[in-house]
Amino acid sequence: MMENSTQIKSFVLAMYGNMGPLKYLFFTVALLFYTSVILANTVLIVIIYVDRNLHEPMYIFLCNLFVNEIYGSTSMLYLTIHWKVQE
Repeated sequence: MMENSTQIKSFVLAMYGNMGPLKYLFFTVALLFYTSVILANTVLIVIIYVDRNLHEPMYIFLCNLFVNEIYGSTSMLYLTIHWKVQE
């Protein structure tokens, strides 16, 4: 029987490499995307909160998903910025 002889010593995540002068463009695009995510989710949460017809379990669940997405987006943006500052 043949054994697997592949040995991986390490791997490199190269997504956030040296971006050079394009880093300001990438930051602006990321900031616009983040702002649109926050704005869209906040609008949907407010609509569900204001309209009494939407106070049903399905919409409450959707509201919780929107809050979770805001939380996840904010933590991911913070981690990315913190990681780039450390370089």
